[in-house]
Amino acid sequence: MLRVLPFVLFLGVWLFALIDCVLTPERDVRNLPKIAWIAIIVITFVIGAVCWLFLGRPAQRLRPGSPARRPTTGSTGARPPTSRPAGPLGPDDDPEFLRKLRRGNEEHERMLREWEQHLKDQEQEQRRKRARKQEREDGRNGDGNSQPTAPDGSDGSDGADGSES
Repeated sequence: MLRVLPFVLFLGVWLFALIDCVLTPERDVRNLPKIAWIAIIVITFVIGAVCWLFLGRPAQRLRPGSPARRPTTGSTGARPPTSRPAGPLGPDDDPEFLRKLRRGNEEHERMLREWEQHLKDQEQEQRRKRARKQEREDGRNGDGNSQPTAPDGSDGSDGADGSES
């Protein structure tokens, strides 16, 4: 197993370098043309692969989440003047998108206020109906007196309160 491990490692490095070279755009390859690098990697096996990794591979690879490279001008490498970064804006940086969100939020807030007011009005109406119903029931039970009458028709008092009828 240990005798096979170096061969597998060299094969892995060679295969990685070859695939990396093939997939690298021509404009990003350093020092030699892309086809020359492919030939060197194929002919010299591991030596060409290691040379590719250190001498031909782009110095800075774009990785997911890394900022995009901007084109440079001239030999000084100075960036061209721009009023905004290259590439599309994120939604949180787009003023028009934020305006639409704000408009939508204001509309939703207005609708919620209307619904809340409508619910409050319904609750008050229900309370009024219950109060009227209670008043009618109280009115049926006597002459405005809210004390219920006993089943035998008397007012339920036994004369203990000092009043004689």
